[in-house]
Amino acid sequence: MGIHKVFKRRHLSKPHDFRFTPKGKVAYSAYKDLMDTADWLREQITRQLANLDLGMSEFNVLELVYHEGPKHKRAIAERLGFSDQACGWVIARLEAEGWVTRSEGSLPPEGPRAKKVGRRIVLVHLTEEGERLIARVFPKHVKLIRSELRVLEGREQRTLGRICQKLRRGDALKFMREITKRDVGYDG
Repeated sequence: MGIHKVFKRRHLSKPHDFRFTPKGKVAYSAYKDLMDTADWLREQITRQLANLDLGMSEFNVLELVYHEGPKHKRAIAERLGFSDQACGWVIARLEAEGWVTRSEGSLPPEGPRAKKVGRRIVLVHLTEEGERLIARVFPKHVKLIRSELRVLEGREQRTLGRICQKLRRGDALKFMREITKRDVGYDG
């Protein structure tokens, strides 16, 4: 069955003639506003970091290790949403610049049959130069964020933070209940 027959059967005149439900229209509009704003803010921050010869990924790794101390490479990747390979590339670049070092370590042994030495890991540490860099860059970063968010009052900024956290937590069960077989193209 051709695509135009499917659309005709659903009473739509063209493939692009999508009809929003009222809630769908509000949700989609909010989504577009959120994504556009995130892209705009990311662009502002990326531009500032580029002046310091840093990318967003490199800055995020430096910031994480600066605030939380030495981290396992896999923990960095999971926390920042990187693949292991991408995380390794970012760390290699930071290491080449002299801002971080890698050292081998091991996790504590686990379980009753554990060996005396746990699994081998790579820990990422800031060098003195890396600490100086992030200590110099981070206040400028915060200043830029404050200036971009100045249009929101403190209360509004806290509300925005809570809304973003709520979106990230989500409610998978509620979402699954809202999707119907028709939404995913099931006709049988």
